[in-house]
Order: sequence, then structure tokens, then C-alpha cells
Amino acid sequence: MPNGSNQNLMHLKYFFLILTILFLSCKKNDDDTSGSDCDQATIISAEQFENGPNAPLTIIEMSIEEDCLRVKFSASGCSGESWVIELIDKGVVLEASPPIRLLRVSLLNNEACLAVFTRELTFDLTQLQLPETNEIFLNIANSDEQILYMY
Repeated sequence: MPNGSNQNLMHLKYFFLILTILFLSCKKNDDDTSGSDCDQATIISAEQFENGPNAPLTIIEMSIEEDCLRVKFSASGCSGESWVIELIDKGVVLEASPPIRLLRVSLLNNEACLAVFTRELTFDLTQLQLPETNEIFLNIANSDEQILYMY
């Protein structure tokens, strides 16, 4: 009986060894396929640019960090938790030096409260890059600012 017991113990050890190897070799892939560290992708759509949600918001500050546009904005609501925010590119490039892309921050806000909340999000700009240049102006429709994106 000791021999059978040793065999069972040996099989159990092999089972746990194989299980451990499988567990350690399976890496959870949290990485976005684009490799972006931004919160959201930028949408390119003339239809959404013209007809997408357009609840009032105030852009407080914008900056570019690597390939992400950081937008700090405020809007009225109850908590801001249900807001749907998107950066939408019109899908056209205006010829200039450097070229200009037309964008807007879209907000879907169904919250009917008068409190004002501030949020900050980043949007991936890589799909806005043009092969013939390494910089473009981003003209944000609901901002007084035009921002230079160098890549």
C-alpha cells in the first residue's frame, strides 16, 4: 500500500505542477490592441459630428500628452456618472500648414439636476495622424482653442 500511496502522491504533485505552469503561463491581456494609454478612442464620423449628442458643456482645459488629448470639462447634472462623452472628428482635413482637423466633444447628458460637475478624460489621437506630415491642428468646435498635435 505504501507504493500505491506514493504513486498517488506523485500524480498529485504532477497535476499541481502542470496546473501551476498553465496558470502562470496564461497572462491576462489588459492591454488595448492599439497600445493606447488614453481613456477612449476618437471617433471619425461626419454623421456623428453633425448629429451626435450635443448637451451643453464647458471645456475648461485641454492639453496633449503623447498621443492623448486630455480634456477637462464641466456640465450640469446629478452626478455625471451617466454621461456619455466622445471626441468626434468630422472626417475632413482642411488644407493648411499644418493641416487642420475639425472635432467636437460630444456629451449625452440625461441628468436633470442643476449641480455642476467637472470631469477629465483622455482621447486617443493616433488615428487622426496624417502620413504626409508630423503635426496637425485640432480645431475643437466647442472650445475657443485650437491645439497643435505633434507626432
